[in-house]
Amino acid sequence: MDAAPSLQDTFIELLAGAAGGMAGLAVGYPADTIKVHQQVRGESLRSATKHIWRNYGIRGFFRGMSVPLITNGAIFAVFFSTYGACLEYFTAQDGRLAIALEQKLTTEDVSTYKEIFVGGCVGGFFQALVASPVEFLKVQMQIHKEKKALKPNVIVRSIIANRGYVGLGHGLGATMWRDIHSHGLYTICYKFYLDHICARDPGIPCIFMAGGIAGVLFWWSCIPMDVVKSKLQADSISNPIYKGTIDCTRKLYRQGGLKPFLRGYSTVVIRAFPANGAIFLVHDSCRSLLEACGICRSKK
Repeated sequence: MDAAPSLQDTFIELLAGAAGGMAGLAVGYPADTIKVHQQVRGESLRSATKHIWRNYGIRGFFRGMSVPLITNGAIFAVFFSTYGACLEYFTAQDGRLAIALEQKLTTEDVSTYKEIFVGGCVGGFFQALVASPVEFLKVQMQIHKEKKALKPNVIVRSIIANRGYVGLGHGLGATMWRDIHSHGLYTICYKFYLDHICARDPGIPCIFMAGGIAGVLFWWSCIPMDVVKSKLQADSISNPIYKGTIDCTRKLYRQGGLKPFLRGYSTVVIRAFPANGAIFLVHDSCRSLLEACGICRSKK
């Protein structure tokens, strides 16, 4: 049997990843909006929630959701397909991929934790390239009061007019610092939980729990840099306060020491568990469904 990475399976990972990403965003978006307000305005969870409700009503918790709902699918499609391709590459080097295919196992089943961590980091790198401009647009849509600011095309035109096309990548460095190592921890935590807690019965509740715990660990490891990224991307497009990631980090530290870097942490944890549980549950369920329909090469 061919042990080379399958383009068909990569395509399936794109579809399953997109479905998982959209599910995760739908579950966690209101809390994400609150988190951004906490990080940018320095408010508590309660104050940020009241601010959004009083100024925008219930719709305020979903401000800017239209674009990320679609693009978040693309972001996770990039992550899962890249992660899967890395594991196929690693396991193909010494014949483990062929064994996995023959025994109907996943590439994760025959991968080491080191390979899973590296694969997650590589996936995090490539998904950050897509996530950064999308999150820049999302943050701008979430925090501005002007109704016209809710239109993505208005914000995009403003960015290009003030900073050129390269300005769409504002905050990419901070996004990379946030996403690379954390996605390595994300994947290894998920696999570890399945191996040691769900070995006998990897059913729906266990997959949801594994994804939720992995999501909490992900955010625990990167919340300080997420604060920096949010401040950078919420900055004025025409008259910015921060020159870059390092400048923003220095100014935040001067304002309040380490405290500003933990803004929104409680909200992140509340959001991370159900959102990431949904991501992995929908991703795995979608892939299993496609395999059952004979659309892709079965690995399970």
